[in-house]
Amino acid sequence: MEMRALGSSCSTGNGGSAPITLTNISPWITTVFPSTVKLRSSLRTFKGVSSRVRTFKGVSSTRVLSRTKQQFPLFCFLNPDPISFLENDVSEAERTVVLPDGSVNGAGSVNGYHSDVVPGRNVAEVNEFCKALGGKRPIHSILVATNGMAAVKFIRSVRTWAYETFGSEKAVKLVAMATPEDMRINAEHIRIADQFVEVPGGTNNNNYANVQLIVEMAEVTRVDAVWPGWGHASENPELPDALKEKGIIFLGPPADSMIALGDKIGSSLIAQAADVPTLPWSGSHVKIPPGRSLVTVPEEIYKKACVYTTEEAIASCQVVGYPAMIKASWGGGGKGIRKVHNDDEVRALFKQVQGEVPGSPIFIMKVASQSRHLEAQLLCDQYGNVAALHSRDCSVQRRHQKSLSISQRLRKLTNGQQYCRSEIQLVLKLR
Repeated sequence: MEMRALGSSCSTGNGGSAPITLTNISPWITTVFPSTVKLRSSLRTFKGVSSRVRTFKGVSSTRVLSRTKQQFPLFCFLNPDPISFLENDVSEAERTVVLPDGSVNGAGSVNGYHSDVVPGRNVAEVNEFCKALGGKRPIHSILVATNGMAAVKFIRSVRTWAYETFGSEKAVKLVAMATPEDMRINAEHIRIADQFVEVPGGTNNNNYANVQLIVEMAEVTRVDAVWPGWGHASENPELPDALKEKGIIFLGPPADSMIALGDKIGSSLIAQAADVPTLPWSGSHVKIPPGRSLVTVPEEIYKKACVYTTEEAIASCQVVGYPAMIKASWGGGGKGIRKVHNDDEVRALFKQVQGEVPGSPIFIMKVASQSRHLEAQLLCDQYGNVAALHSRDCSVQRRHQKSLSISQRLRKLTNGQQYCRSEIQLVLKLR
């Protein structure tokens, strides 16, 4: 069986048949960014792109290449001289097919673009760039394990940097994950990626938050690194560990840092040890011994910051002062948190907090009234370099989540600078 698209063929190569699940789409569906790419007069366009995907062994793969009555760049900036590259190298290009056993077979060609490798010229340039900067391992391909605006912003940023650095926005291959829902709406992150791989639909535990699936897709697509975006699996410490076992780079913090700062009680104890100001809470009196590593919090110290019974919660609230918050360390999204104003409310609500997040440690924290939720954006590397990029007003975004997705700067620059310095101080303690 074979799939034909734009005059090119793709075959399983074994006489059998299998659904096409990994599709190279960039040569004809690539978003053009005029601010970062110089159009050439020789750039060709075509109309009426359409692809047929046949049913193999009763399984029909999703139709993903259908584009009609539109004009798209035929060869979008894959090479400084796209026309010569198309004419000279089209016979060597490959199309990747994922077979039922998980193996990858390349046969046929699609518009001269190598689906499993970027052009050799870019590979050499990336290798030289990495070596010149003292890097340990060059990254030629990345699996974007998220969707929506996060994926779009990442792809655009990498493309802009690659073009400015290497003169080609395709120096780093970007592979997207696509659910049936994403494909149904023709999601932008799929259209602008170099390749995409189909994943199950439904809630994110079936796709973008599924650690095992992400690792499998990274292996199938043979990428060098995975970027999880934000939300979904980005804060799951199992993901960096699982990728490390497969020799794949995780573009994010290590698992131990996620564990240390992802827990509300542990992160508050670490902040106190780094002399970062905290609100009065049930662990204000608990101190991590000086000189001890802050990557992990000893269990005996951790337990001292928790409350286990209603009476302990009342006693802690009386110390920190009312109004106070009863909080579950593993809670989130409004679950495992209650505001209390007196002892009677603690008695009425403590069990509710425990029930909403079963098994989670509970702590008490003073309510910060008339406050704003501010966030500092930090960029760190494995060599101890830390930079505060911007601040974000989460209060504004939370109140207008559906209509506003723009980061706000702190109103008072001096306060913002002080906040960022505190965050940097905390991160440096974790090195």
